[in-house]
Amino acid sequence: MNMKKIDEGIEEVKEMQAWYDHRTEVEQEIWKLFSQCRFEEAMKLLAILD
Repeated sequence: MNMKKIDEGIEEVKEMQAWYDHRTEVEQEIWKLFSQCRFEEAMKLLAILD
């Protein structure tokens, strides 16, 4: 494996991690809204995840 492929793989993993971190934040906010009975807001956030 050459360094270019390794660097590309690292960048890909960083992008996936950023996506995952964002999704986790949104999911946590959704659960918070559900616990506050703010269902419409939670459903709107849930819709952006798909």
